[in-house]
Amino acid sequence: MTIQELIIEIRNLAENMFQTTYNVYMKFNEIFPYIRQYYQEFIVLIPDLNRIGMEIDANQVLEQLRRLSNAIERKDKVMLFDTLYYEITDTMNLFNEIKQIMEQE
Repeated sequence: MTIQELIIEIRNLAENMFQTTYNVYMKFNEIFPYIRQYYQEFIVLIPDLNRIGMEIDANQVLEQLRRLSNAIERKDKVMLFDTLYYEITDTMNLFNEIKQIMEQE
């Protein structure tokens, strides 16, 4: 799954999670390996990105994953929605832009 496809899946999950017919946790289990993979790739790049002046806080990125984990453990759909829709999506959009720039060079 590409980052762009993942972003679409995350948004779909977030937008549908409060519907009673939608199995949030099953869908989350399907996309989480991709979230983890792209976060790992992004975290590895952060030192290089910071050297060129991007000033990305690796601790803040890791904290997003902690909040995501806490939301799942607590089955807190509001926290899950906020973390996925606002934080994870924003980070994935940033990483997608960075990857596109890197591929052009």
